[in-house]
Amino acid sequence: MLAYALHITVRPGHEQQALETLGAIERRSLRDAGCLQFTWFQHDADPYRFTLVEQWESQEHLDAHLAQDQSLWESFLPALADEPRSELLRQVVPLATKPSADEVLAFATSWFGAITAEAPVETLLGFLSPAGLRMDFPEGTLTSVEDVREWYATVMAAFHEHTHDLEYLKVTPGDLAGAVDVDLAVIWKATTRADGSRSAFRGLQSWQVRRSFRTGRLEIVTYRVRSLEKVA
Repeated sequence: MLAYALHITVRPGHEQQALETLGAIERRSLRDAGCLQFTWFQHDADPYRFTLVEQWESQEHLDAHLAQDQSLWESFLPALADEPRSELLRQVVPLATKPSADEVLAFATSWFGAITAEAPVETLLGFLSPAGLRMDFPEGTLTSVEDVREWYATVMAAFHEHTHDLEYLKVTPGDLAGAVDVDLAVIWKATTRADGSRSAFRGLQSWQVRRSFRTGRLEIVTYRVRSLEKVA
């Protein structure tokens, strides 16, 4: 579900136009597929200020809504005192719920998919908690963004043609507030850049995963490679 707040200020002299136009837009939008809420509010302390609160089932429903004729809204723009300001909102209750097994599986698949695709390091950083991060690898421990950048650059310089196959993934309630513990096994295959040899390793890993307070997305707090064994 997507939720937004849109803030506008109307110029004096356009009071009736504002009421009629915003009301018409609200009534029409409420009939659109996937619309869960679409309500304009007038601010009591400043009646020239209005805020729209809208909720949509998906981005596709919102895109379909925005693709419709916008001439009514566009004709209203000269009545605004400044640029409209939009804010993305998040529901609080889901933020307090621990990640489900399906969510963690999709998250882990995306994480390994990013490494397989040799995505930019900024993409990987988006999976990691910016506070309290600890990543334990056989070659050392990472605790900062700079450590992650250096580790990723080293791996990408040494190997390419990566593949990652999840053998299993198990999610259990964790001791860390709001987090779950994740145990998984992954088969990592890669080609050594230096000599072109192909190798495969089975990694047993333990993660702690939670929802980010800042973004609502899942993030890795701790990441431990318990073992890494070469396989045929």
